[in-house]
Amino acid sequence: MKARPGIVKSALFVITAWLLLGIALEGFLRLAGFAPPEGIRLREQYDKYLPDASLTWVMKPNWSGKELNGASVTTDGLGLRRTPSSGGVASRCRILFLGDSVTFGHFLGDHETIPSCLQEALTERCRVSVTVHNGAVPGYSTFQQRKLLDRIRTALAPSLVILGFCLNDVTERYSALARYGGERFFMLTVDTETDLDLLVRLWRRSAIRTAFVRTARSAAQRREMYAVRKLWETPNAPHIQAAWAQVMSELDELTETCRAAGIELVVVLYPFRDQLLDPSGSRIPQDRLCGHLSTRGVPHLDLLGPLASLGIPPDSLFMDADHFTSRGARLVAGLVAEFLLDCRAVVWEDIP
Repeated sequence: MKARPGIVKSALFVITAWLLLGIALEGFLRLAGFAPPEGIRLREQYDKYLPDASLTWVMKPNWSGKELNGASVTTDGLGLRRTPSSGGVASRCRILFLGDSVTFGHFLGDHETIPSCLQEALTERCRVSVTVHNGAVPGYSTFQQRKLLDRIRTALAPSLVILGFCLNDVTERYSALARYGGERFFMLTVDTETDLDLLVRLWRRSAIRTAFVRTARSAAQRREMYAVRKLWETPNAPHIQAAWAQVMSELDELTETCRAAGIELVVVLYPFRDQLLDPSGSRIPQDRLCGHLSTRGVPHLDLLGPLASLGIPPDSLFMDADHFTSRGARLVAGLVAEFLLDCRAVVWEDIP
């Protein structure tokens, strides 16, 4: 049975109308600033992740590209973010700094990250070469950080492991925006498919997708902050108790892994920006974790008090709810360096 000419014309009219609407929306969003930077190179420039059977995702080895704000990112042969070279001088101490996007240095250049600034500070203060490997991967939680340590510790042979702990490790168990950030992307760009058809490539390069992802990411950040606030507003809620139990169990596993390998472990607790506005009233999660680490004999540094005591406006230290500015990262690195040197008898036996 042949389709009626009127039905065909109506269908073509509807398709054409939607196509024109899409083109108009795409043009408007690009004018409004939602165009992907260097559109045709979007995937190559930002997609620094690979799927991994054990760790879910890892960083690509020997990769070079950009953060979303244009900051340069490079990785080494192990897929770890590079820190400045020691200039060919053999290191007297090798440190592996594990963590998530805060330690990784989301939106910061390679030389601005906390591990990079820590390497600079320790080398200057110890007057010997210290290497700090940035072993952080955006979105990682404690279970992934332990597995990553198992994978790379032989190659790096660190004498000290630092874990940068962020409170969203408790509230985002096993999910970084729901495993790869939702349906197909993680941190805006991870795609586990290698062969993309034309329509998918066009979609990935569109301003409509960029606007959608930015909106979804902003909403996710608001949900994240809401969930983190519950750690001190309703600390005894059953789901929070269960989350803490899981995190502490995984921290114990990391501790035992380090001790079995003869590696000292130090934990650094990062605050969220809002906590600096009320440090005494929001420190319940810090006290909870510090108490657990103390019973296990794990040296730890809670940064909430030291950062709040500086009297610096939180917006000067943080770019968003938890990621540090370049200034914030340098201040944090200085505080960590001071703490490590105070723990000299514990973690610096190989430094004269």
